[in-house]
Amino acid sequence: MLILNESFVEDAALTWLGELGYTIGHGPHMAPGELMAERDSFSDVVLMGRLREAIRRLYPAIAEGTCSTA
Repeated sequence: MLILNESFVEDAALTWLGELGYTIGHGPHMAPGELMAERDSFSDVVLMGRLREAIRRLYPAIAEGTCSTA
């Protein structure tokens, strides 16, 4: 019988995403207050910088400045 726990599923997902070309980061290095932090607090669910970059990449015709920093 195979027992699935959080660690098993997480490791499998990270391996799969890495094989697809995603960069895998270590959580504590990206926590709020760290050099690689992308949010001010763990309550910030949306990573606004990544969202803005994705919109620019997907819709290059959108004028620069349309995606405000607010």
